[in-house]
Amino acid sequence: MSRSYRFCFVLLSLFVLNELNVNAQSVSRIDLTSTIAIDGLYAAPDGYLYGAGGYQSDTIYQITRAGSVAPLASGIDGPIHMAMDSQGQLFVSSFNDQKIYKVADEGGLQLITNTPIRYPTGMVFGPDDALYIAHAEPSYGIGGITKMLPDGSISTFAIGRGIDRPVGLAVDENGNLYAANWYDTRINKITPDGEVSLFSESLPQVFSTTIGHMTYSNGYLYATDLGHHQVVRIDMQGILEVFAGDGSAGDTDGTAPAAQFERPNGISVSPDGSTLYVASLGPRDHVRTISLSAATDTDVWQVPVSVELGQNYPNPFNPNTTIEFALDSSAPVSIRVFDMLGKEVAVLADGTFPAGAHTVRFDAARLTSGSYIYELTAGAHREQRIMSLIK
Repeated sequence: MSRSYRFCFVLLSLFVLNELNVNAQSVSRIDLTSTIAIDGLYAAPDGYLYGAGGYQSDTIYQITRAGSVAPLASGIDGPIHMAMDSQGQLFVSSFNDQKIYKVADEGGLQLITNTPIRYPTGMVFGPDDALYIAHAEPSYGIGGITKMLPDGSISTFAIGRGIDRPVGLAVDENGNLYAANWYDTRINKITPDGEVSLFSESLPQVFSTTIGHMTYSNGYLYATDLGHHQVVRIDMQGILEVFAGDGSAGDTDGTAPAAQFERPNGISVSPDGSTLYVASLGPRDHVRTISLSAATDTDVWQVPVSVELGQNYPNPFNPNTTIEFALDSSAPVSIRVFDMLGKEVAVLADGTFPAGAHTVRFDAARLTSGSYIYELTAGAHREQRIMSLIK
């Protein structure tokens, strides 16, 4: 049995069913070690959150799930949003100079195309590994979606026909795109062949903006509503409802209906679909989290009943590898790497993680070839495995 199938089998064998109501969703926070501006927010499979500094910034940030903040790349003229392809490469949209960059592991920037992308905002990769880029012109009534293929070639995927300066962009498993207009209440659906139709409409407009960023998970769109200080949810029939926030500007945790947000904007869902992450234009010293354990109203929630540490993959590796682990409940977690003499050489995770499956990435570029031990500590549980670095 292969590594990936073995780990998936272990996870599935650990799951039990529990009936919960959507109102049981809770809002909490991750305190950040630095106060930073965040526009677009992206929860990546490598275990990090990435935050784009916005059109008045030049930096994107790498954030651990424990809240440690470090600049990842700078010199970007107005980073708005990020997306990651199937190879783990991170891309960022640069609004002011109308460019798309690929970000190297060490923070270097590679310009993807010499053709300007008109005022790029939200981005998302489709099932075909094509990058879809929303672009929001300053002028009223203009905007569209650009499609970039893996070879770097670009084309206009959809323009006009109700698309007006979109920012929020999401894609479902069938390749349908959803684009939320920045300056009105319209949310459009764009089929894989480029057909545009009205999908849903957000709450009555407050101030000059409505929907910020948007993400998709398990049959629902989740979007931030800046004017109403709320997070909304839209099902695949286009029915929109308030998912979190009481509608008043504030910064209070608690149950989803009673929690408060102040101009929420960036939003992303964890790769396992268990957690929403929300960044606000108000408070800038934390990121909010919303449990999605029962958010799909499918009557069941799958929860691991044990803790499992998976074998890293690829293994052997050079120089990057991924480690999977699963938790039966929210717990303080540390994942550390040691050489064969017991010397600690890296800390991959150090913070509280929610129940579910998670991944962390290990970059061993600075280490020499050999065997290393990685250790998971989750509450009272401790487990070790060996991996091999071959350069």
